Amino acid sequence: MRPKNVADWAEVISAFAVVTSLFYLAFSVQQNTDAVRASALNNVTTDIGTLMQVGATKEIATITMKARNDEPLSETEKEQFLYWFFQNIALTESAWLHREQSRIDGGYYETMVPFLCYVVDNKTGREIWFKWKDSITEAFWLETMEKCGFEKAYVTTISSPKSAMKAMN
Repeated sequence: MRPKNVADWAEVISAFAVVTSLFYLAFSVQQNTDAVRASALNNVTTDIGTLMQVGATKEIATITMKARNDEPLSETEKEQFLYWFFQNIALTESAWLHREQSRIDGGYYETMVPFLCYVVDNKTGREIWFKWKDSITEAFWLETMEKCGFEKAYVTTISSPKSAMKAMN
């Protein structure tokens, strides 16, 4: 074989190797993307299950029913409601962020919105929602406002936990 023919064959083989490597890379990236999406969905689903278990306890169910009926809450109940409420917001906001990054299907996220609307749609829930606005992603907050049909009836500048708890009294 002459050196010119060897060089020609080497170019063909290396071109084939490059194309094969690119196909492998594309396949690997797709698999990784699918794995990230599956992981995100699994995390959100697991968090929903955990939140539902907490919300199904007699103690939290009683507190949320009192809040929904605008009945007075004790200081301890207010604190428990506040933390359960924030878990709901954090979970839904996390799912919203996953949706924004195309890690979960938009339809899956949409199934969560009515529950958050239900949780927020009471006097105590709205007070917390509006007072802690700055600790929530603005685009998520605005989208939720629209989807839940909340009016911006009152917005305050209260941003600290103690101030929010005082305002709930």
